[in-house]
Amino acid sequence: MDCRALQEAFRLQLQQPPLRLDALETFDVFCPLVEAHPDVKPAITARGDLCMVALRPLPAGTLLLREEPLAVSRCDPEDSSYNMLLLLSTTAKNFDHLKKATFGLMPRHGLPKEGDVHALFLQIIAGMKELVSLVFEAKSTGRSAAALCAAFEGLSQDDAIDIATSITSFCLQHKHQEEAADELMRLTVAFLLNSFAASSNEVRLCRFCALFNHSCDPSATPETEGDYVSMRLLRPVAAGEEITFCYVPLKQDLRGWRCSLRSFSRRPSASTVVVQAASERRKEWHQAFGSRGS
Repeated sequence: MDCRALQEAFRLQLQQPPLRLDALETFDVFCPLVEAHPDVKPAITARGDLCMVALRPLPAGTLLLREEPLAVSRCDPEDSSYNMLLLLSTTAKNFDHLKKATFGLMPRHGLPKEGDVHALFLQIIAGMKELVSLVFEAKSTGRSAAALCAAFEGLSQDDAIDIATSITSFCLQHKHQEEAADELMRLTVAFLLNSFAASSNEVRLCRFCALFNHSCDPSATPETEGDYVSMRLLRPVAAGEEITFCYVPLKQDLRGWRCSLRSFSRRPSASTVVVQAASERRKEWHQAFGSRGS
């Protein structure tokens, strides 16, 4: 399966139950793939989610795909609110492009609801949406920048002006305030959920690497090489097996890594067992792919 074939397989999968997504004419024709293994394809899991599976047995070290990011944003890994603000600004600057380029990626229908994500994340989203509403009313870069500096301690004047300019420009281009604010927030969350860290202060939004789901016992790992993001197998996989990766970077310290893994466990009662099993394999991954693991 070449790059265009994988892109078309993704498009067709979006049309099948249970997704049945409409408006496929909005699916961007740009194909970000640079390389794609012929024996990897998108599929639907028993949960009804998109995933990537192997068509035949593949050995450890196999390069599954390499792609250009759809967009790149600065980030602040130490401050989630600041990070969301930077993503919001980048999304506002690239709104029309991202609305097409991210078609089919999560979240597909509106914003996440309580129970799907951590309450703190929802509070941050609500705060960002309120900020956009205020900018809609102010229609002034200067007033918006001043409000940002007052609301976010440590925000530089340059960042405040850049963020205020991008959001103000977005607001001036959209007359329907509530509808536009909702879509901007959905795309910002899509950027967050489908992006990969290229460094401590940069994230890259991807279409195809984002189709690989999370597992505490992953079979693959993302890599950043130059301007590209890739996915490579950590261990052999069988034909028909779903290929997964761990959302928590393998380079994170062991204690933080275990705590982060627990937050991704679907069943808290089983999290200790899952984390322990994954932690035991972590040493193997570092020995084999430590220099490449994200």
